[in-house]
Amino acid sequence: MTSPFPARRVAGVVFDIDGTLLDNMPFHIEAFEAFTAAHGLPGLTLEMRKWMDGRRNSDIFPRLFERALTEAEIASLSHEKESAYRRLSAGRLEPLSGLIRLLDALDAAGVPIAAATSAPRDNVVHTLRELGLDERLAVIARSDEVAHGKPEPDVFIE
Repeated sequence: MTSPFPARRVAGVVFDIDGTLLDNMPFHIEAFEAFTAAHGLPGLTLEMRKWMDGRRNSDIFPRLFERALTEAEIASLSHEKESAYRRLSAGRLEPLSGLIRLLDALDAAGVPIAAATSAPRDNVVHTLRELGLDERLAVIARSDEVAHGKPEPDVFIE
């Protein structure tokens, strides 16, 4: 079978993780709903959820709480929300249809594969392990490692 990805024309492929490798957004939504309820915050509107998608917690939480937050507060709130996501999604994550076939074709063509994400480290480890991709996606850039989070391109350039 001839590869659809000639290595001389494709230098590499960078995938986002959440919502791209898998449909895990319902677990994030459920975790955020529990989080906002626990903190007496209003429920998330569709407009707010669209704004939040792909952004770093350090950008999201000050907007949710409508005030500046310390790094310690953001770390604590992030741990709370992301721990809930990992509990809710454990044993329930699956790669999107065709993903493994696509990764196999890229590998066969010798095309390097990487991931770029706004997800915190523990979520990246959890999600890739659940998908069985933890050994396959060794190059990962996270938005907490670059100057600007999404929608800026820093994490993808990294």
